[in-house]
Amino acid sequence: MHPSAAWNHPAVRRILSLYTPIALGLIVTQFQIIMDGRWASATGAESVSWMRYATTLIQLPLGLVPVAVSLAALPSLSQSAAYGEWEGFRAVLARGLRLVLVLLIPATVGLAVLAGPVISLLFEHGSFTPADTEMTALALRLYLLGLPFAGVDFLLNYSFYARQDTRTPAIVGVVAVGCYFIAALSLKGPYGFLGLVLADSIKQAAHAVIMVLLLWGSVGRLRDRSVTKTALGATGAAVLMGLVVWLLASWLAGLVPPGLLGELIVVAVPAGVGGLVYLLVLRRLGLPEVDALVQQVAARAGRGG
Repeated sequence: MHPSAAWNHPAVRRILSLYTPIALGLIVTQFQIIMDGRWASATGAESVSWMRYATTLIQLPLGLVPVAVSLAALPSLSQSAAYGEWEGFRAVLARGLRLVLVLLIPATVGLAVLAGPVISLLFEHGSFTPADTEMTALALRLYLLGLPFAGVDFLLNYSFYARQDTRTPAIVGVVAVGCYFIAALSLKGPYGFLGLVLADSIKQAAHAVIMVLLLWGSVGRLRDRSVTKTALGATGAAVLMGLVVWLLASWLAGLVPPGLLGELIVVAVPAGVGGLVYLLVLRRLGLPEVDALVQQVAARAGRGG
């Protein structure tokens, strides 16, 4: 055995041709990140740090929900596409979208309501001041406007990859970056670094909307798949959950002692109660994804016991 690049092998050439649009799209995205950092630095010495801390919190729900669901759905999507089973393809895609929405919408609302307490708990130590917490929370809430779009976008991208189409997501990515530049140039003057954050959310929304329209044109609409019903139900339940979390967190903030333990209580107790409220409302609405999640958690807990 000896190493070989095997550039002439058909499979290697196929992989290179599929990856080339992705690589070019990443170059454009990296250029946007560089410009975003330069513009943020020009708005103030702390702006880059506030944006970085807020982005760190955004990455947690993105990694836990849409990335995991998309990776799990990709083999089934690819198999259905390979055999031309488009009804099964749409069924797997719709199920993945419903699961992402059910899990990501409450995470978005919960982070928006508990932005201040969460940032204070995690970062407000040493030279990180309450003023830094306030500005980071503002940035986080604006980033959260694009979080549901970014979450859905993972699965939409994978639905094209499953059909051996890497060019379309790359082109849409370039168009979305163009939307970012237009929004950033318009908003950074009056709103400073917060305008750049809002421009990023606009980019995420533009990318997701374009991908949905292209998906409809290629594999058809996801009619009778309950995606819209799930989105509306999850949103309504999350709003009610957010109200409960806000009231409980405000009440606890005046009761708990100062310090790390008090900060932990203000975050953990409302988050736990809010999650329970959200789950009960969704079960009341009869969404099948909730029952499936509860059954899986109960089954794993039983095996662990």
